[in-house]
Amino acid sequence: MKIRDLISASLLLTLCACSNKGLYDNLRLQQRHECMKQPPTTNDKCLEDANKSYEEYQREREEALKTPQEKSKPD
Repeated sequence: MKIRDLISASLLLTLCACSNKGLYDNLRLQQRHECMKQPPTTNDKCLEDANKSYEEYQREREEALKTPQEKSKPD
């Protein structure tokens, strides 16, 4: 079985489950595979981004979605 078929099958299973975390994990897996195709000089940064946890991604996403007024408020 080709790696592309494996990735496609796992993506399909994830979509069937309708899980945001599952979809995120699957996309990170694909990104890691793409990172391995890059030269070593850019590979490390790519893998660092690809290995970000779903929870960290959610925190960053929520922060980015806040309005400018919410960002300036003290917690």
